Amino acid sequence: MNQRSWAVGRSVTQLTLLASAFALGLLVIDGTTASSAEIFAGALQDHERGKVVGTRSVRAGTVLGSFRLSDGSAVLLAVAEWLTPKGRRIWHQGITPDILVDLPQDAVHLLPETENQLTADALTKSEDKQVLKAVEILKEQVIKK
Repeated sequence: MNQRSWAVGRSVTQLTLLASAFALGLLVIDGTTASSAEIFAGALQDHERGKVVGTRSVRAGTVLGSFRLSDGSAVLLAVAEWLTPKGRRIWHQGITPDILVDLPQDAVHLLPETENQLTADALTKSEDKQVLKAVEILKEQVIKK
C-alpha cells in the first residue's frame, strides 16, 4: 500500500492532514485508501461535514483476528466489520467519493512527504487530478466566505 492512503496513526504529517481535511471539509481518497482512512471518509460523508474526492477506496472494512494453529502457523480471520456512523458497510463496498476524479495510470501522486518542496507552479503543473480538484474546491469555498 502506498503513502496515498492517509490513515490515522501513520504519521504526524498525515494526522495533521486528516485534521485539516476535517476542518476544511475535504478529503482525497483512491484505490489505496484503506482501514481507518475509509472510516474517516465515511464519517465525513455521514455527518455531512465535507466532500470526499477521488476514486472508490480499497473496501477493507474488517477487523482481523490471528489464530495460532498447532503447527505454529496462524490463520487470519475476519472477526468484526467496520461500519460508518450511519451504518454503511465498508467491506466489499468501500467508500465512493462525492466527486469522482480518476487519476491517470502514469500520473505522479502528490504525497505529504513532498509538500514542503512543492511550489504553487509545480502544483498547477501536477498530473494529480484528484489533488487539483481538491484545490479547486477549496478555492471555491474560500471565495464563498
